[in-house]
Amino acid sequence: MVKSDAHMERIRQRLLDENASIKRSEDKRKEREGKKFGKQVQIEKLKEREKAKKEIDDRLKGLKRSKRKPRIKSTCLDVFLHRAERYVRKQSRERR
Repeated sequence: MVKSDAHMERIRQRLLDENASIKRSEDKRKEREGKKFGKQVQIEKLKEREKAKKEIDDRLKGLKRSKRKPRIKSTCLDVFLHRAERYVRKQSRERR
């Protein structure tokens, strides 16, 4: 049985449409997976930043506690702590 050219063209077009829809659905699936992975990376990065900030704050608190002596004059430690506090504040403002 011989089929007409118009009929064969419809069959060919239907196959092309099916392949295109399969490809679109695969692309959408990959995009969804990529979004999930990107969100996980973003959350991990934020946790790392918070951990680093907390660590710096803890170090500063420890240094402040260790230097609780009567102030007679400004020491190198005072200058260092002052600069470190300014740096931490500046970094926290830049992250916002």
